Amino acid sequence: MGIIKGPTFIKKSDNLIYSIWNGIFCVRRKPEYIHNPRTPKQQLGRSKFGLVAHLGSKVLHTLIHPYWNPIAKKIGYNLFLRTNTLVLSNGDCSIKKLKLCLDNGLNQEEFTVTRKSDSLQISWDSTKTDRRKNANDQLCLMSLTDDLDFELIETSTLRKDHSFELALTPELKKYYFVFWKNRNKWSESILVFSE
Repeated sequence: MGIIKGPTFIKKSDNLIYSIWNGIFCVRRKPEYIHNPRTPKQQLGRSKFGLVAHLGSKVLHTLIHPYWNPIAKKIGYNLFLRTNTLVLSNGDCSIKKLKLCLDNGLNQEEFTVTRKSDSLQISWDSTKTDRRKNANDQLCLMSLTDDLDFELIETSTLRKDHSFELALTPELKKYYFVFWKNRNKWSESILVFSE
């Protein structure tokens, strides 16, 4: 790349590209050929990144700013993209594998899910964790559709309650993720149910 200094009249040329970089006029040659591979692996990578980037733009204010930025020191969107693109790296672009929230210090539970006719019963046993320390952790739910419509629900259910009932909407296929929250700490999100 060449650098032009001083006041200069720039003339367009067929094989040169003129640009300004940091206030400096730059000249470079046009590439002879632009390589754009469309191999199956490239296409899969692009579809994974597209899925994660589209979701990231939808959940920017509700999920990334409050839950990813504190972990990533204000570059939560980049961490969200990198983490979820890597999660989908085995060739599966399934929404079920997404990490919507990273661990920030709280333990996650093993959940038991029972489907009823119009509701979902989510229960857990917190005997493995210190009850006094984690008893007031708040259960948070996230629902995600195939169209990437996202909803974050911060419930009033606490870890010491041992169960939560969620009304289902049968007309929409949704994936339900849960995590625990206590002030500025939270657990990693996990998928508990998909309709």
